Amino acid sequence: MTKVISYVLLTYFCIQASANNEKIKLLKSLNSSVNERKFQESNERESAMTMRASEKNANSIEIGNQSMANIDLINNSAEVFDDDTNFSISGVTERKTIKKEIQFHAFTQLFDHFMWNIGSFKTLLNGKCFNDVQIYLNELKMSTAWGLRISDASGRYRGQFFFLNDFWLGSKQFCYNINNEFKNSVNKKYPLLQFFVTNLQFQSRVLHIGQCLPESCSTTDVSMILENDPASKALKKLEVNDKKTNSEPSFKILSTRKVPGEYNEWSEPKIYIFCVILIAVLSLVICATVFENSIQNKSNNADISIATIFKPKRKFEDSDENGNIEMNHFQNNYEVDITAKSTNDLHSKESDKRETDIWSRILLCFAYGSNSKIILNTKVNTKDHLNCIHGLRFITLMWTIMVHTYLQYFAIGENRFNRTINEKGFLYQIIGNATFSVDTFYFISGLLVVLLFLEAEVKKALRDDDKNKDKEEDEKSFWNKSLSKALMMIIYRFMRLTPSYLVIIWFTELSMKTVYNETVFTPGLIDHVNCKKYWWRNIFYINNFYPLSEMCLMWSWYLANDFQFFIILSVLLIISTRYLRVSLLSIGLLLVSFLITTVYMSVHYNYIHKVSDPFESFDILYDKPWQRFSPYFMGMFTGYILHRYKKPPKIQNLFIINICMWILSIGILFLVIFGVTEGQLGVVETSIYVSFGHAAWGVGLIWITLSCCWGLAKPINSLLSYNGFFPLSRLTYCTYLIHPTIMMITSFQCDGPIHLRHGTILTAFLGNAVISFFAAYVLSVLVESPVIRVLKILFR
Repeated sequence: MTKVISYVLLTYFCIQASANNEKIKLLKSLNSSVNERKFQESNERESAMTMRASEKNANSIEIGNQSMANIDLINNSAEVFDDDTNFSISGVTERKTIKKEIQFHAFTQLFDHFMWNIGSFKTLLNGKCFNDVQIYLNELKMSTAWGLRISDASGRYRGQFFFLNDFWLGSKQFCYNINNEFKNSVNKKYPLLQFFVTNLQFQSRVLHIGQCLPESCSTTDVSMILENDPASKALKKLEVNDKKTNSEPSFKILSTRKVPGEYNEWSEPKIYIFCVILIAVLSLVICATVFENSIQNKSNNADISIATIFKPKRKFEDSDENGNIEMNHFQNNYEVDITAKSTNDLHSKESDKRETDIWSRILLCFAYGSNSKIILNTKVNTKDHLNCIHGLRFITLMWTIMVHTYLQYFAIGENRFNRTINEKGFLYQIIGNATFSVDTFYFISGLLVVLLFLEAEVKKALRDDDKNKDKEEDEKSFWNKSLSKALMMIIYRFMRLTPSYLVIIWFTELSMKTVYNETVFTPGLIDHVNCKKYWWRNIFYINNFYPLSEMCLMWSWYLANDFQFFIILSVLLIISTRYLRVSLLSIGLLLVSFLITTVYMSVHYNYIHKVSDPFESFDILYDKPWQRFSPYFMGMFTGYILHRYKKPPKIQNLFIINICMWILSIGILFLVIFGVTEGQLGVVETSIYVSFGHAAWGVGLIWITLSCCWGLAKPINSLLSYNGFFPLSRLTYCTYLIHPTIMMITSFQCDGPIHLRHGTILTAFLGNAVISFFAAYVLSVLVESPVIRVLKILFR
């Protein structure tokens, strides 16, 4: 009975971590029957330490003594748990409760450098590392500025563990600042310091521990130091009785790395190749700009207006169906292209007109001035009824950037439990269900593919004078011509999208190597590895059929789906010019089969949709074409309606019908986003939601688009057609590609975790958006716009 009372009192005072010496003496006396010898050794060690350092700072030594006493008590208590003969508490619940209390107290003492005993490291570390660590611990015990700052720059328990704070990083910046501050120390020659980050598994969590230690220590040395931390060893002892049920320890070192690591970007050959190509493109742009200005000056001196390099474009001649309207489409057919005539032609009205040679025309495609004016043009074409697409696309992209910013900062937040709290809020569904934002891009893409193709076919029919061609001969050549035309459409699109895409892949791979080498965080995406190995999957637009863990540019799954839809639709649209019913039936069967496949996959994997984890279904549903085709189909249907009816049908009560359709459309969109009121759905409800929910989103956009294009919603159409959106809309493709890379570069520059607040994240979102649009502008001027103009010459 005496043992029980003594142990309970021991445990209670240990949990409280009292600094009162009288309590420590009382604990020692009560526990002497169990561990008298170990307390005696502890007292001798404390006395020796006090004698060595009392003249320097008695108060700091007392803190160290108390810490050592506390950890010894925890070790003693852990040994009591190892031996059931020393433990006579009858209640199992009480025993578990006490053990958890002791375990948590030991947990809070992890990696306290005051507790480290250099003797326990002697056989574990290399000689130089051992000597430098010994110097550090001696300086720490004497409370010198150098020693205390090293300890303070290292990570340890900092609270909020139960609120998902897994970052005990200390400060990399302050660690290296110690080197600079004490490098010219007159009194002593201190060893240089290195910052290390260790990933440590504790139960089901992974903790990220930052340690400022001597540079002579390797990552293996640091791992051994942390494994032999007194509190760490105590936690392992507390697991002894659980080994019968747990095959693996719940407390172990996973990895340790130096920050920054040993990677040197200037030793990377790809960096030099990238720089050479960049310099070549810049030189080409400069030459083209000079050439353009010289022609402009000559034409101004001759008082003759500048001709265009390209013939006036037909409004629906070319399109970009990547969720972005062709750069030159919504510009009032305005393009500041430079002369297609020779200088002599410009100065002489009597000379015969002739076009500039093709190489001069291609060179002028890279001119900065004309490309910039194309992108930044804000003139409104009053005849163009699709101007509302600009605003719709810009708003959708901003929504996407905002959601990605939230997700990125959640990954490096110290108070991530706030996310758990916010997930229960009504408005958080804007973030959790933001997967539907991409469906708007698919809707726009399907609309433009169909509308522009049908308009081009109408104009082609008007130009076709050979109406008496033998029908049987046309029938024989139809499939060959259709295949050739579809192939040219696909090649054009591939060449239009891929150069900018390839630049982003290359830039992301190189930049992420440097970022990951220098960041204290452990990123979830390894683009520097995946892009090196799997970039070809992106180039062939098949990366959405591979696991998330193998994806290069995870967010590029959207492009893969869209390109696949374009290939299918290109073939069916061309076939529809002769076999309309066959094409319509094929598209209908495709839609139905995709919906059924989505339902089947959802039920088969027992998927439960959760607002808190939107990417849980990534590899089975999220990025797959069978889930994303329905909004694309709704866009196709809308494009056909706009082609068939340039103005709203003349029906009675159109105003009332318009109001009702707006209410219905907004209601559908609202229900899709905010319909998961409980935060998650059942298996059956999920299968319906993930299949028909995306189709419903497309349905909700149909009337909104038709109403704006037909002039039935002038206030909203005026907002969406605001000419300030035009330049931003033209940059959406490049912005979508580059904004996640920008976010990772900026957020991983942080020295430690961020305290999450809505205001902080929204400020970061606006900053990310501005930087991303600026980077997209540079990419568009240097790559995207010149490529489009060159393709217009080659594919004319």
